Amino acid sequence: MRIKKSKKKRSTIKRYKMKAPHPKYRVKKTDTITVITELFGIAEEIWKRYHNNMCRLDDVIKDNLPEYLEEIYLLPELWDRVKELNVVEESISKVVAISQQVSFGYGNTLLMKFYPETFAYKVTLLLINGPKENKIEYHVSIKWIEKQEDVFLLEINKLYETYKINKQKPDLVADELAIKVASVLYPLELAVTRKDGIIDINNVEEIQKRWDKTKEEILNYNEGEIVEKYISLNEKVLKDEDALLNSLRNDWFLHAYFNDIYQTYTSGYSINNIINVPFILDTEGIEYSVQQTIHKDLDRNGHINIIIKGEVSDTRSIDDLENKLEYNRYPSESPLKGEYDALYIIEPEFNTIEEIKLNTKLDLEYQKIIDIHIVKIKK
Repeated sequence: MRIKKSKKKRSTIKRYKMKAPHPKYRVKKTDTITVITELFGIAEEIWKRYHNNMCRLDDVIKDNLPEYLEEIYLLPELWDRVKELNVVEESISKVVAISQQVSFGYGNTLLMKFYPETFAYKVTLLLINGPKENKIEYHVSIKWIEKQEDVFLLEINKLYETYKINKQKPDLVADELAIKVASVLYPLELAVTRKDGIIDINNVEEIQKRWDKTKEEILNYNEGEIVEKYISLNEKVLKDEDALLNSLRNDWFLHAYFNDIYQTYTSGYSINNIINVPFILDTEGIEYSVQQTIHKDLDRNGHINIIIKGEVSDTRSIDDLENKLEYNRYPSESPLKGEYDALYIIEPEFNTIEEIKLNTKLDLEYQKIIDIHIVKIKK
């Protein structure tokens, strides 16, 4: 509700307080706590305390500036200095704003560009199955090797020394065995295209040689029927190139990173898409119908934003999934329900991924939630 202003004339003092009780400094993307402290010559604890007393709860500054923070409340005596800086920043912003639009290829196509650089990412994967919850963290690097026509060759390395389960280093025998088996995949060379994502594994023979060596080491130090069965199941995948390729497409990091973001968008900067989500490894994935929207203007940090939202459109029922069927056989008295929600933040010069926030839900006996956060590690 808007409060009706009084027509009664106010005093000069009251009018001054209504206009400017405290200056607000507009935060720039290069700002840090140290920069602001030096900029205004006020002790850090003093200006932080003043801001935190004035701001909303979610804008409180602790050890670092929140990424979304737009303004900082500062002491009244700094009004002239803040006004001067904000005017300069506003002038710069008006000039820069002219070019702050996404640079598309032909026909509103967001291009995948080759950039001979190695990127490192921190991956946080939260897996929720009803009352059960596990948090997995690790680092991964991606190196762009070469481009041949429309095909890009990349080397991916999952750094298992950074691997944590629920903030702890793996210490169970089963976890250590799983990591040892999975580590034979890396370094992994993948061939990818803008339209089709992962199309081939470039170093299959090398992976299979690593597996033969690792399998021998495991069997030398581990015995039992369970271990042998585990080895046999993994060998079926690792020795079959097609099965291995499908398995990699079901890896949550690879699924998120090589999602269909490099698309030709409509004049409204939005497209409808179908995404197969690797919720259950025994199936081809759960189908979600999504709307994929790219913001034509760069965000305040100069990045491209792509938002993907949708719901389950898979025609199978819960009973079909429980029976590991790839088609609809049982009546749809228990239809699948779920949501897909993702944000991609893209560096605009080479269209490389800066950050991914992806959350997927599927309602079965318990609600399954897979939440993945991928963020580039700054050098």
